[in-house]
Amino acid sequence: MNDRLAIEWERALAAEGITPTTESLMAALVSPHMHIRIGSATILGRRGEVKALSYLKPLLKDRPLVRVEAAMSLYLLGDKSGIPALIEILDSDLIAGTPVTAARYLANIGDPRGFKIVLKALRSDLDGTRLMAAVALKSFVPYHGKEIDGHKVDLLFVIRQAIKDPNYLVRRELLFILAKLDDQKSKLILSSISRSDRNAQIRLKAQQLLFPNSDDRKP
Repeated sequence: MNDRLAIEWERALAAEGITPTTESLMAALVSPHMHIRIGSATILGRRGEVKALSYLKPLLKDRPLVRVEAAMSLYLLGDKSGIPALIEILDSDLIAGTPVTAARYLANIGDPRGFKIVLKALRSDLDGTRLMAAVALKSFVPYHGKEIDGHKVDLLFVIRQAIKDPNYLVRRELLFILAKLDDQKSKLILSSISRSDRNAQIRLKAQQLLFPNSDDRKP
């Protein structure tokens, strides 16, 4: 297992005294503590523990934060019964960030209907919500230039609107999307950021993404 999220959850659950065995994680799915249910569901899905399928399904009736991870884990285990839950979660409270996660997961499995949710989250007053949206936006790179609900996806336009975000972590995530787009327009935006962003780390990262094989970079 090399999934970063699952590894992080393993460490977090170990701090709670939960060993990362399949049996322990399945037992933890009924924990009274929501974060333990979330972490256990996340790990089991990313490990490919098919024997956990029947243990994960009841979590589709749990709180949205749990439900979204259970639904994705079920999908990773070959069970699509959680997809309706992901779609339903798109309409839940944006403050918790769960709709953004649902939009990202749906995009990853070929359904970009949550794009508008991500755009809305990018305009949030909350730093954490905007950061989640910037991370989720990477899942929509395959849809750049295509139509969703009759509207063309223009990630360059979205990034131009968001690249002045006051939180440098949000701006940093947007750099990786520009690098993934890898066309002349995205390179021009990266070049501008490498010279003009007020944060030296952002300028350096933009340079690294523009010239990945060059050592001639200045913060």
